[in-house]
Amino acid sequence: MRTANAIAVWVSAESGQNLIKASRFDASTETWSSPITIGSDHSGDAHVAVTADGKAIAVWTNSNTQNTIYSNMFDGSTWLGEQIVDTNGTYQSQYYPKWPSMNWGMRLQYGQVQGGNLARVIRSATFSLVSNTWTAATNISTDYGLGNSFLGSPNISTNATGIAVAGWIYEDPTAPQYTLQANRYDSGWLPSGSEETITTSNTDTIQFAPLAISVAPNGNALTLWPQYNGTETPTQHYSIMTSTRNFGTSLWGSPVQISGIGDTDI
Repeated sequence: MRTANAIAVWVSAESGQNLIKASRFDASTETWSSPITIGSDHSGDAHVAVTADGKAIAVWTNSNTQNTIYSNMFDGSTWLGEQIVDTNGTYQSQYYPKWPSMNWGMRLQYGQVQGGNLARVIRSATFSLVSNTWTAATNISTDYGLGNSFLGSPNISTNATGIAVAGWIYEDPTAPQYTLQANRYDSGWLPSGSEETITTSNTDTIQFAPLAISVAPNGNALTLWPQYNGTETPTQHYSIMTSTRNFGTSLWGSPVQISGIGDTDI
């Protein structure tokens, strides 16, 4: 059986600290390297993506003074050192970094940014493997302002040509109602405030769990999400829903239920 090189990252609680550790699997010797520290104390929620030529980017949240997204690049032989992804002080604190696994030259990452006790905006930054630098982060959702909304459970996927689709859950606290929103990247994100609607509930009894996203080679996208309907029985279960995005028309199709009611526990 042939194997390939691999990199694992995780949060290690040791000596009263929460550190980001990494280890590399060498396929030629079929051994893992000794773990090394790539992220400082107060870290958590780590993710990693590896390129075909052996480079890797790890991202995580550090909560030392405030929740801030950090990263570290493995250049094929060594880790180059942690750095802050988004230094804009207007948008703090930052949560839930997501990192699509793909092999094109620039990488995408985005997270939920909070103000007060509630999230206000989804942001994205682009990484260069050549210069080991991030572009200035940009808003890819409406900025709902401090303490006025909830955006959560972000996810992102890309294809080999660099087209990406990001999605998240938005709760309008004045309705209340829940909406699955999305944005797409094709040489740039749709401007803030231009995010797309996948589906919206018309009552607070219909709620969505985190969605999964896949982007096809032609740019079409597919989403899956668990959906709770409090008027159905049994109410403690969810059903799996799906919707597709047509790249040519930029439209999401009507949601389709692909599981039976109550088939899914989460």
